[in-house]
Amino acid sequence: MNTHELLEKCKKIKKTNGESAAIDFYNTQIFSTEFCPTCKVTGKKLSYYNWSEYFTMCGAAVKNILKKCNKDIQKAKEILNNEYIFVEELGGFYPDFRSLSTAIGKRKMTSSLNVILYEKYFKEKTKCCFPTCNNKVPHELLYLNSCCQTHYNQNIKIKKGEKTLYDYSFECKECNEKFANMAHLTIHIEKTHMKADEYYLKYFSNIKGSCKWCNKETKFISISKGYCEFCYNTSCNIDYHNKHHNRHKCGETISKSLKENKNMPNQKEYWMKKGMIEENAIKMVSDRQATNSIKSIMKRNKCSKKEADEIRSEITKKWLDSFPCLNYSKVSQELFWDIYNELKDIYKEIYFATLNDGIRDDSGSNHEYKVKTKNSYKKLDFYIKDINKTIEFQGTYWHSINNKNYTDEKDITRENQIIESLGCEILNIKEQDFYKNKQKTIQECLNFLTNE
Repeated sequence: MNTHELLEKCKKIKKTNGESAAIDFYNTQIFSTEFCPTCKVTGKKLSYYNWSEYFTMCGAAVKNILKKCNKDIQKAKEILNNEYIFVEELGGFYPDFRSLSTAIGKRKMTSSLNVILYEKYFKEKTKCCFPTCNNKVPHELLYLNSCCQTHYNQNIKIKKGEKTLYDYSFECKECNEKFANMAHLTIHIEKTHMKADEYYLKYFSNIKGSCKWCNKETKFISISKGYCEFCYNTSCNIDYHNKHHNRHKCGETISKSLKENKNMPNQKEYWMKKGMIEENAIKMVSDRQATNSIKSIMKRNKCSKKEADEIRSEITKKWLDSFPCLNYSKVSQELFWDIYNELKDIYKEIYFATLNDGIRDDSGSNHEYKVKTKNSYKKLDFYIKDINKTIEFQGTYWHSINNKNYTDEKDITRENQIIESLGCEILNIKEQDFYKNKQKTIQECLNFLTNE
């Protein structure tokens, strides 16, 4: 059979057995052979639909273009190649996806074919409506002509004159796409390229964050800020600034100013300035001061007294660890350094306020040895762990009737609690005795520590 005979047979099959049978015959017996009719403009094989509708044309598009070009086949070819896409599955030319989608509907083909053909032929030629975005438009956002809802909204704002392109200055170094703020840029990076910390290490710093004080790895904050300067241990922050920036001195000045101007929450005048009457202000100060009392902790945490004691101990420890000002006697340090210089080659573990790994530290940090007692933590003025002996320095003011908060019972209780926890020996040195005869006091301490 020749081409004409095969096509005539196809027509008869359509009349007798229906169009579906005719399509099967055409695809198997005609389209795949040399007898298949071709488009007189493009030379491409005609699908059953094009042959039955247009006979010698690859669809309506070719027919209309040829007509506009006054049947100039060469000119029509140029327009088709430059402005249209040939879709092999439908055997026709289409200027855009909308015309292709209409053709699929007319032929009553499955709707899932829309997505498949869009991804195959049209997506690569699309561009997001936002001017600086080069992303392709996914099928589900074709109605917005945008790669995402955010860029669609931003483009609307530009069209309305609410924003300009200059407002979008945050550029992705991976794809050069621009965003209005760092938050949108970060979302884009994590959704499209990589994790935010990986992006930061790739383009801004190839070194992970480490604590300035203890060198432990720190937490990543954001692309703009990088890593935290310090680890979770708050004392690292305090120790660092005390050493390098004399923060403890600044703190003393600030505290003095706040107290003088009645601007501290533990002063009734602070609350009265906010409009409270004196009675309520006094109650507020009282409530604040009782925040970490045993009763308050029990009420807040719904726990037993024993559990509250433990919580209170931890709070005290944190407070002692972070205390930034000089909470030790300078006179005592003079004595302790004299003792240390005599014993540093004999004992390895010696602790007092200004001794830090064998180096003098006058930053305001306190390196005294901390002991956990039954209800709290205590700091030992001078302690040698090797021999479990401690020296307590009793300042003239703090350990006399001049200090209204002082009682002999407090010193006795403190000493008993330390002995109960450590089982250590304690020598008490009075400040006035040291001033009377420094050398004698130093020798007394050395005798105590060396068992002479």
